[in-house]
Amino acid sequence: MSNTRSVLASSNSNLNGNPNSTSSTTTSLSKEEFSRNKIIEEIRDEYERKISAIVFCLQEKSEENTDLN
Repeated sequence: MSNTRSVLASSNSNLNGNPNSTSSTTTSLSKEEFSRNKIIEEIRDEYERKISAIVFCLQEKSEENTDLN
């Protein structure tokens, strides 16, 4: 599962095109920027859940195939 986390971490850092971005900033944001960032975070979370589910299914299939051999 640690591989999954590292893949997700790298994909999360690149979703908005800035690998150094963080969810907490000290600058003040306009309402539009805040809303945009919130939507991006929600989409990122949704994709993270989907990727985790796919990886889990692939791991199960891999284990099933190993058991068959």
